[in-house]
Amino acid sequence: MRTLIGAFVVFAAAPLLAQTATTAEVDAFRGVLKTQERTVRLRPNKVILVAGTTSAFTLPKPVANDIRDDYTSKNEKAVALKEISGTKLPVRIADVSAFRGASGYDWAKLVQKYPDADMVVEFSRPGFDRTQSTAVVRATFSRARGTTTYLYQLRLRDGAWAVEQLNGPY
Repeated sequence: MRTLIGAFVVFAAAPLLAQTATTAEVDAFRGVLKTQERTVRLRPNKVILVAGTTSAFTLPKPVANDIRDDYTSKNEKAVALKEISGTKLPVRIADVSAFRGASGYDWAKLVQKYPDADMVVEFSRPGFDRTQSTAVVRATFSRARGTTTYLYQLRLRDGAWAVEQLNGPY
């Protein structure tokens, strides 16, 4: 198992977005990040840059219709991420959108501004079922050497979102 070593998360913000992620959405992102605390290994003193705006991803077929409908309607518009507290990772908000191109991130320019960056994570907006107890969220993990996308299925347990199933990479 890989562990997170000497890292903190930088959240990128898009200042012109009027809408921000809801509390339930941020709670779902927190559930994914808590999983990453236990699985991602970073180089010492490196950080994860979390893109501060959401991006859409086409869902695979086996997603329930109510979740798919919620996901699709929500992801028509990106929202800004302002803060995700409650993780073991120190958080700093920053904007990394200028480093994103058609074929991924320009790592040479990104590390000029953020020399401690080791990874960029992008989230979709979560789609929830009718009872608000199950959610799916897409997370794309980008490093200079490549990009991997996963679909997380989360279940609300004792007031916190926990990853129940991981699908991918896509």
